[in-house]
Amino acid sequence: MGTRILTLIGLILAGGALSSARAQEPWKASYYPDVLKGPNEKTALVLHYQYSQAADYFDRVPFAHSLSIEAGANPDGGRAAVVHFKAPRLADGWRAYAEGGSVREARYGFFGLGNDTEKLADPDNRHINQVRRTRHFLRAGVTRRIVGDLHFAVGGSLTSANYSVLPGNSRFASDCPSIPVTGGSPSVCGDDTDLVGRSALVFDTRDREFVTSKGVFLEAGAFAGTGGDGYQGVYGIAKGFVSPKEGTVLAARVVGRHLEPGAPLDARAVIPAWERDIPVLGGPESHRSFPYGRFAGLDLLMMNFEVRQDILNLGDFGAFTAVGFLDAGRVAEDGLQESSDFHVGGGAGLAIRILRSTVLTLNFAWGGDGFLYSMGTGWSF
Repeated sequence: MGTRILTLIGLILAGGALSSARAQEPWKASYYPDVLKGPNEKTALVLHYQYSQAADYFDRVPFAHSLSIEAGANPDGGRAAVVHFKAPRLADGWRAYAEGGSVREARYGFFGLGNDTEKLADPDNRHINQVRRTRHFLRAGVTRRIVGDLHFAVGGSLTSANYSVLPGNSRFASDCPSIPVTGGSPSVCGDDTDLVGRSALVFDTRDREFVTSKGVFLEAGAFAGTGGDGYQGVYGIAKGFVSPKEGTVLAARVVGRHLEPGAPLDARAVIPAWERDIPVLGGPESHRSFPYGRFAGLDLLMMNFEVRQDILNLGDFGAFTAVGFLDAGRVAEDGLQESSDFHVGGGAGLAIRILRSTVLTLNFAWGGDGFLYSMGTGWSF
């Protein structure tokens, strides 16, 4: 009996020591340069710095808390500086995130509003389908577990956005005075400041958030903004992951969104989703066959399918993964007579995972506008 009591006491003390060790996990700094080729602009040099505290090794998140800074620029005149704070282990049942930054996209896409916009061609004007977009933003959110895998999330953002014309005649210069944006003149008629509040229910059974192999993620939310004439919106996201064998993952996503007609131009270009905005419709995070800003409208329906196959898996050191994908989406704009056809594209890519913290993707896509190469950070979804 005495031996059993001593064993029990030893187990309790060991458990307490392990818990204390996790609580005192040291913060570590890492920094590295990177190159990133977006679908709209030339290759950028990006500098990363991260100060983080690792989560438990078997946790579904790699870091309990992290603070990261990214800064970069490209030859087209684009530049960005963004700070991220993530605390998925803020407290038992609680998580939080915050980010802020300034981003100038010197070759953002503008092809008009609605689902039937066409890519214009002018050999004397390479900016005919482009606009300069500058955004300064702050975003934050808190999530509370309700029961099991069901969570309730609230968040908010403040964004100052400016859309301005590039040299030469362009679609934006001709359409801008008549599209529903607020303030400014034809050269900067996309100016707007938007304060947004959002709430959502999140159901998440994924085994891991960083490299997911199985599980379901469901999100349904509503938001309201002060930009434009003031507006409201709703959205829904469904993602599923299954691994039929070791090293293979099948992944699918469906996204829908509706905005009221009073929404500003910039609100049409993003979904304020849980802890990560989704740019739509176009770009590595939504439709890899099109550049950022290719299709814009109040309503959106988007579907993605991926096959991920490990080529070389080095465990915690990293991995090389081949990706085959199919993307489809459509938008709708209030008051326009337009088709409901889906814009479909697909292709292949390579995902390079570095340790347990970084994923770099290379995308080779074909769609209605031809071939498009892009790079992204993190999985598409």
